Amino acid sequence: MKKLNRNCVIAENGKDVIEKIKTQEFDMILMDLEMPILDGYEAMRKIREGEAGKENRHILTHH
Repeated sequence: MKKLNRNCVIAENGKDVIEKIKTQEFDMILMDLEMPILDGYEAMRKIREGEAGKENRHILTHH
């Protein structure tokens, strides 16, 4: 990511992903589908539903 001049933030689980999105700005999220507490599918669904903030529903999510 550094070679692409991008910062990287690591979350411990899907719930942490959502909390980080609420307070930081991201262009893209790469996440594991089998994260603890909240898996990647559920975290992605919650992001799209606006749980991480309605302004963040557009974030491009890859898994």
